[in-house]
Amino acid sequence: MSIKESYAHGTPNWMDLNTSDLAKAKAYYTALLGWEYDDRPIPGGGIYSMAMKNGKSVVGLAQASEDSGIMADIWSMYIAVDDADAAVKSAAEAGATVVMPPMDVMDQGRMAILQDTVGAYVGLWQAGAHKGAEVVNEHGCFCWSEIVTADIPKALEFYKSLGLGNTEAPMGDDMPPYVGFTVGEDMVCGTMLPPSDDVPPHWHCYFAVDNCDAAVETSKAEGGMVINGPFPTPMGPMAVLADPCGTVFSVMQFAEQG
Repeated sequence: MSIKESYAHGTPNWMDLNTSDLAKAKAYYTALLGWEYDDRPIPGGGIYSMAMKNGKSVVGLAQASEDSGIMADIWSMYIAVDDADAAVKSAAEAGATVVMPPMDVMDQGRMAILQDTVGAYVGLWQAGAHKGAEVVNEHGCFCWSEIVTADIPKALEFYKSLGLGNTEAPMGDDMPPYVGFTVGEDMVCGTMLPPSDDVPPHWHCYFAVDNCDAAVETSKAEGGMVINGPFPTPMGPMAVLADPCGTVFSVMQFAEQG
């Protein structure tokens, strides 16, 4: 297992789903990715479902509420920060809009929500008892994320305020260089142009699967939609899917997984 016990500042460390139908979403992702759930009460009402693999946390899911101010049926990405208050200050000075100022989540950590300078929403997480995803990069687990925007240079410039560098990586002789965000020497997430002009800026998440073709067939059988794929990539086969509530995400079969 790819166990994670901590995350360096600037590294994506958590994903959660705000869904219009929690029961339907849980059943779908269990069939597709093998999740089990640890349902935890939310102060003030509601349930936050921790998706688990072999007893380790993977992502979170929650039922959308009309008064939360958070869009329904969207995966949200969080970036690990050493100091949420300082990170929000730096981000705001760089042009971000503070959607949710830093707040404590019991003893689990301190969080904030921003809208960055290209219009994408992103969370910040200062770890307490909850460090982030406890297992990554294996079947059913978070494995990658990308900011989808028509203005990649502007996004690259903004995320420097959160301590991310950037680098270009070759993706193949017939493909343009891939621009990714780096923490130290590690590329931790990437950038992508939108597939069409009507796709708004957002962070897109990827889950690892053992078999991309099988994942696509399972998604269809469970009421999901195939938006694109499967198609080959230098990393391995990939497909863009939507769950039964319309939430879009990707699955990737790493080449070494056969």
